[in-house]
Amino acid sequence: MMIQILIISIIFMIIVDDRRDTFRIDSKESWLLILVRLSLRLVLKYIKIILFMINIVSSVRGCRVSLLLFLFFQIHFFHHWLP
Repeated sequence: MMIQILIISIIFMIIVDDRRDTFRIDSKESWLLILVRLSLRLVLKYIKIILFMINIVSSVRGCRVSLLLFLFFQIHFFHHWLP
């Protein structure tokens, strides 16, 4: 079980560390709009990773780890690793 969590955390780091994901700021935009855009990008990235995790959990046969444990792990992981 610990090996599965380690492998999944490495996959998370690869997905989260997307260096091609650039964010351009236009000088005419207000700071509120910039914050909204950044929050939406963060939420969309988090949803993408949750869906990826659900796909992994549902595709592994005989996996004893429940989906709630994985969701708790995701929340804990992103609370400490996302900027």
